[in-house]
Amino acid sequence: MVMLMKRNASFWVLVVFVVAGVFFSGRDLTLAQKAATQTPATPPPAEIEWFSYEAGVAKAQKEGKHLLIDFYTTWCGWCKRMDATTFRDPAVVGAVNKSMVAIKVNAESGREILHNGQKLSERELSGRIFGVSGYPTYWFVDQKGEKLFMLPGYRAAPDFLNLVEYIGGLHYKTVSFPKFLEAKKSGGKSSK
Repeated sequence: MVMLMKRNASFWVLVVFVVAGVFFSGRDLTLAQKAATQTPATPPPAEIEWFSYEAGVAKAQKEGKHLLIDFYTTWCGWCKRMDATTFRDPAVVGAVNKSMVAIKVNAESGREILHNGQKLSERELSGRIFGVSGYPTYWFVDQKGEKLFMLPGYRAAPDFLNLVEYIGGLHYKTVSFPKFLEAKKSGGKSSK
């Protein structure tokens, strides 16, 4: 009889452990599932939507937006720094994606593109058409293809953002860049 009771007790202890294990493991799974389905407090940073030359020009014409053309090379350290810092800044990303179509052109590439009906390499577009000789270089172009401004070299996010807002907001049509910056600092009040 004692032997039977010991086996019964062992059986019930085993049953309690199994039931508890199922209960608590299911509970842990539920907590893990909840954690996995919750959205993070801060979404991952957005990126600038980059286009090839032909696709970007077509999109800019269709949407009536200006172009931002990034002429870069694969070996250029400052180009890589722009990509890693300025072009990842949330304010820059938002302003560029809102008001411009961004294009990347490898200034040393032999890849053929079509520019105004003429076949050129990206290298020829860079040097012959846009006169780029150092990297990085940024050209701002209107939707009709008119070259507006060239900006050579690395720029920190706040400086680059000012230029994107100046061009993207069409302020260049009515006020000089220094006056635009002055107005921005003073909350929008400036004389032309």
